[in-house]
Amino acid sequence: MLRARRGTRGLRSVAQEIGEISASTLSRIEQGGVPDLETYLRITKWLGIQTEHQGLSGAGETATPELIEAHFRAEKVLPPDTIQALSDMIRQAYKWAENRGIGTNPSK
Repeated sequence: MLRARRGTRGLRSVAQEIGEISASTLSRIEQGGVPDLETYLRITKWLGIQTEHQGLSGAGETATPELIEAHFRAEKVLPPDTIQALSDMIRQAYKWAENRGIGTNPSK
């Protein structure tokens, strides 16, 4: 998706447009690398993808399954299949809570 949106534009130009990301980081992500959370948020904003945690400042916000998964992937400690299993479990827990009317995000 990132590469498609970038099109024929150079990495450096797009990196500057995204802001506070280097061309080499952008290249690494396009080749399958996992960005850290801040970079992920900048890229999703640039792509026009609304995430639940867009604009997250860090303090006082409720963690979402996507945010938790991004942390797991950014740390690069756990194997990908373990990260996927944990992410699936967390999403199921959120879905379970949502189905029972247990609010995890009052804005929804």
